[in-house]
Amino acid sequence: REEIKSGARGLVSAFRGAAGSAEAAGGLAEPALAEHSTEDVVETTRALAAALAEALPRMDGLSVLSWDRGSAFAVPAEAMAAVLGAARRAHDLVVVDLPRTFDDASRVALDVAGCVLLIVPAELRAAAAAGRVAACAGTLCQDLRLVVRGPAPSGLEAATVATLLGLPLAGQLRAEPGLDLALERGEAPARRGRGPLAELCARLIDELAPALGRAA
Repeated sequence: REEIKSGARGLVSAFRGAAGSAEAAGGLAEPALAEHSTEDVVETTRALAAALAEALPRMDGLSVLSWDRGSAFAVPAEAMAAVLGAARRAHDLVVVDLPRTFDDASRVALDVAGCVLLIVPAELRAAAAAGRVAACAGTLCQDLRLVVRGPAPSGLEAATVATLLGLPLAGQLRAEPGLDLALERGEAPARRGRGPLAELCARLIDELAPALGRAA
């Protein structure tokens, strides 16, 4: 499609009332990221997908749209649909960061997602709680997969968590020393292309969007 920009990637944070993924992506180091709220761009996305791509701030080729940290209103399902529709036309890959509990906007994202990754810590209590999330998400999306995040205090294996939840295992994320400190400094995770997180992300992109993986 002519609207798609080769290699373009977009990140949409659906965490209400917090910058969420923008902060994890290093957004605090780029003040402009926090200034673009969902309210600011809904009308633009309805008008033209290309305008969304141009309006959003970018870091290393990644366009980011996040919540205004001071906003606590609920995004209407229609607004989320408009944002995602425009984002999908303007980018080769769109990643949506969803909360554990699903509102109407989250349900829209789940419904149109080509693949949903449920990230679960390698702990029994976390796996039990994830079962409820998986049950809800599984009714809304066609392809739900599991990523198990270490460390595993009791030695719980990723394959065991996958069996407990009845989900295919998409990957295992090993503990990464220094990652928390890097996030506190406002550094984007996996930006250097090394470490467990970078390796997992590269493999998932290769599997889910092979053409994009080759372009990267």
